[in-house]
Amino acid sequence: GRKVAHVAMLENEPGVSGLDWFHGQLAERAWREFQPYYRWKVGVTDTDPADRGAKKALAIFSGSSSAPDCWSRFGETFAQLYCYFDANLRRYIPKYGPPDSVGQVFSYSTTPDSMGSFFGLLGFADDNWRDGTPTYEFVFGSSAYRELGYGLSSTVIHEFGHHLGMSHPHDGYDSESGADFDAVGQTYFAWLGDESDTVMHYLSLSNGFGRHNQDNMYRWETAGYLNWANLLAGDLLASPEAPRAMPALLLADRKARLAKDAFEAWSYLEAASNAREAYVTLKQAADSIGVSSASLVESQRLAALGIGPRRDGCRPRYPKE
Repeated sequence: GRKVAHVAMLENEPGVSGLDWFHGQLAERAWREFQPYYRWKVGVTDTDPADRGAKKALAIFSGSSSAPDCWSRFGETFAQLYCYFDANLRRYIPKYGPPDSVGQVFSYSTTPDSMGSFFGLLGFADDNWRDGTPTYEFVFGSSAYRELGYGLSSTVIHEFGHHLGMSHPHDGYDSESGADFDAVGQTYFAWLGDESDTVMHYLSLSNGFGRHNQDNMYRWETAGYLNWANLLAGDLLASPEAPRAMPALLLADRKARLAKDAFEAWSYLEAASNAREAYVTLKQAADSIGVSSASLVESQRLAALGIGPRRDGCRPRYPKE
């Protein structure tokens, strides 16, 4: 399947078309260069003008309205965007094919008044408000932001980067201790991390993913795909149909060895590409002979919940901090 980033534009700034400021080819190129082993697609829909439900959700989120709505279940109006668009997803995002991995970005083209107390917020990556599972990305563009030098396309690339698992270079989460060291007080120096070539910092000086992002992603995916390939290999070998899968098992073994060699040589992109090929080879073999893997399904379920290698979410992204 494809890796899809679908941007639902919600037009809420009179006389301005948000689509004029989102360059899908630029975004697709950034993500494709970052993860070249996937087939990428950027989808766009435009609600012009933003409908009543989307406007109400923004008004509640921004503090302009305190009307009771789905946010009441969570006790915070900040949850309104998540719960509204989660309940009305198909109104704004079309359904893609089952093999596709789809990330949804809701982008308001709006005004400072509509942002209320959140004027200055460019976007954030949300979770499901229950167990931390990543859900949707929300982006805010306006003429006022562009006058400050913040482009809509780079913000979309940044926020979807969180969907892919990337954090800010100034973030200081320690997975072993569970401590989150913000760039304040004695750890204020962490802001120095933003002096790097990546769209994930706050300086808006780059539209691409830097070496730190690449190494993190490719090492993580190398480990993940090899682990999944090993789970599948065990189930294939245990199957009565194992002889039929032997060519795939031998090919996957060669790919896994290439991944290991590349990893040890610090060629992490090559490692991730070969590890993924090992997994895909075995997945296709398993599908063709009717072998299902309960352990693989469970591993993928836990990965989707963020249980396993941590995939940092993100705090709201502000132009000024």
